[in-house]
Amino acid sequence: MTGGKRYPVVTLVLYFGHNRRWDKPLRLKERLEIPPELDGYVNDYRINLFEIAWLGGEQVE
Repeated sequence: MTGGKRYPVVTLVLYFGHNRRWDKPLRLKERLEIPPELDGYVNDYRINLFEIAWLGGEQVE
């Protein structure tokens, strides 16, 4: 695509669990076993997490 607009890609995790809060890692590298020699080549994506069941009234409005 040359000359066209480029749009960012945003990944969201919508967690609907109501029995317990999210307790998993929020970064990709925390979930993977990466050999030290490859660490510099792996992107460390942050998880954009929304705990839907735990949002307050003001946040929902």
